[in-house]
Amino acid sequence: MLTMRLLFSAIVCIPNFAVAAALQNVNTNTDSNPIKITPMVPASHRRDFLAHTLSATVVATFPTRCTAELSEWQDPRWTTLGLQGTAIHLRSIESAAHANTIGQMALYPDPILRRTASPVTNFNTPLETVTDLLLADMKSNAITALQYGIDARIIALKGPASPTSKPLLLINPTILTRSGEEQMQTWNEYCLVLPPTLDRITVLRDEVVEVAAQDVRGVPIRKALRGAGGAGIPA
Repeated sequence: MLTMRLLFSAIVCIPNFAVAAALQNVNTNTDSNPIKITPMVPASHRRDFLAHTLSATVVATFPTRCTAELSEWQDPRWTTLGLQGTAIHLRSIESAAHANTIGQMALYPDPILRRTASPVTNFNTPLETVTDLLLADMKSNAITALQYGIDARIIALKGPASPTSKPLLLINPTILTRSGEEQMQTWNEYCLVLPPTLDRITVLRDEVVEVAAQDVRGVPIRKALRGAGGAGIPA
């Protein structure tokens, strides 16, 4: 069952289980086995409770105190699909690059949204092609490759979700540290992979999350994500 009120962290318009699948220290399972998380900073009783009792949800974050633009784009497929969602086939980076198309975004309850993405091991031209396609098709400030059926641990951030003026790609991201429970912030959230009739949800998000990852060339990077960016990592 999809829990609509979840106090996990997620970036603008990234499904929380898709983000979890893109992270190396998070495992996604079925509804009967909720997400298990091992942050480096010890979790409080509240976060432990959430991590072990709530199912993953699909969210997009927008801070209640922020005045940044919020996209109202809706996937036209909802008109014909209703609540049935999609059933996108899993593809490799090489396959997507060869087709030279990012494909369609998965819509809940597509099973692919609960998969655990595979780590990226080859930093080559096909990877660059896929990341370029991913950035070009983004309808929100953040997305994962797995949402498009590409089996790779890749998160793309842009706009207010990116810590720089340019889009940011996090390949094989891993959580290093996060701010304390007492610093969590209130956000209003929605998500493109859920039916457009779903109203925004009020949740709590981490203020700061430090992440280690690689860039498209395989060079190690570390980023402290704050605000919309910091909300992009599951607690």
